[in-house]
Amino acid sequence: MIEQGNLIDCIVNLPAKLFLNTQIPAALWFLNRGRGSAHPRAGEILFIDAQHMGHLISGARRSWRPREVAKVATTTTHGARI
Repeated sequence: MIEQGNLIDCIVNLPAKLFLNTQIPAALWFLNRGRGSAHPRAGEILFIDAQHMGHLISGARRSWRPREVAKVATTTTHGARI
């Protein structure tokens, strides 16, 4: 259903230890019901690999600085490794 509906706008791969309840890496999927043929990336998905971003603030917790969040938020290149 998601694939056929062209709903997936972006997938962001996150680093491990970013969330308190798990130490495994996670991924954020951004869905957009308004995507159609007029969308600049119609039929394409933006993948952002941010697995190596952030800094450890303890042995079990990672954090992102505001500039790292801004870098992910402003990425528009397909298959971006930032």
